[in-house]
Amino acid sequence: MGGGRGTPAQTQIAEQAMVHYFIPSQQTYRSPVIMVPGFGLTSYLYLGTPDQRAGWAEIFARNGFAVFVFDEPNNAVSGFPVGPFAAVRAGQEPPQAMPGLTLWSNESVWRNWGIGPQTDEFFGDARYPRDMYQLYASMTPVFSDGSGGRFGYETKATALTSLLEKTGPAMLVVHSAAGMTGFEAARRRPDLVTGIVVVEPVGCPAEAADVQKILGGKFFFGVFGDHFDVRGMQGRLDACRATASLVRGAGGRAEVVWLPEEGVRGNSHLLMQENNNDAIARRIMEFLRR
Repeated sequence: MGGGRGTPAQTQIAEQAMVHYFIPSQQTYRSPVIMVPGFGLTSYLYLGTPDQRAGWAEIFARNGFAVFVFDEPNNAVSGFPVGPFAAVRAGQEPPQAMPGLTLWSNESVWRNWGIGPQTDEFFGDARYPRDMYQLYASMTPVFSDGSGGRFGYETKATALTSLLEKTGPAMLVVHSAAGMTGFEAARRRPDLVTGIVVVEPVGCPAEAADVQKILGGKFFFGVFGDHFDVRGMQGRLDACRATASLVRGAGGRAEVVWLPEEGVRGNSHLLMQENNNDAIARRIMEFLRR
């Protein structure tokens, strides 16, 4: 964005894909892990928990994985261009040209994500850390210029592919709507994705040819939480189970875990933040070690 009269031109840093990384001194696994938070959520999701326990990034790194945690480029924390807003405000563009900013609210996610039956009330078996509640801490406004659909996964996939080109072949851990980002990056560069772990994702591929291209001979692991009676996750679970079947048919390893079937109750959509997040991480790593 340019400066005023007599002021040197200024460059605004915007739409970055910020990356946090954890490199263990002794790396057990050749393929690093790239973790991507869901729509409107930040790397905070993987970096720690509200009650100050280790997050998945640290847990995986302690177990010999090099970990990269990716903040999507259209998150406000990644920076976004202010020029389009200024142009509308100055009357240079019509109001309908105003970009959008989307932000989750407690009311919109509390029940849908399985925290409790209504806002500020926890389920009796809730595993989200209620004593140090910070659900809001991971939320960020999301910038949209109106292209790429609600989730804008095309731009995100471009940034994720760029990171893969720097890390070399890696496994992806994708959450919720970031499933679309991860699967699209794998379609573009299947040679750079060694496998995908999905956490209650959107976008599990349904076509055999698509699965053969992006996951043929690779691995696929899915994990889902609880309280499906109050949140719309059954369709995602069914889609991932169908994908897993296709992966096995394409010569890969695949498993989808619905935690209640294993006697584990109370987990929400934010599995990496729960009071048993370490046990879920171990469950994933057990699969990866086979």
